Amino acid sequence: MDNFNLFPVLHSFVLSGGTIDVGRIDVMDCAAVASDAHALWVVLTRRDGESLLELLQRLDTTLAWCLASREPIDEMEYPTHQ
Repeated sequence: MDNFNLFPVLHSFVLSGGTIDVGRIDVMDCAAVASDAHALWVVLTRRDGESLLELLQRLDTTLAWCLASREPIDEMEYPTHQ
């Protein structure tokens, strides 16, 4: 079963050479990162009660915005309200 349609931006990003990482980063229990040869586009920290699927959906949506605006988002550097 092909579930790539759940995350179309992530799927396209990886096919074009981008990298997606999910897991522990420094003191964060779980974070999601999207980067390519040009930039570290997105760093999201997993919110209280957020499922892994919800985190990946947020990564997909946030990456789309970052690529369109050409502006990265880093929640580890600039935390948002959780």
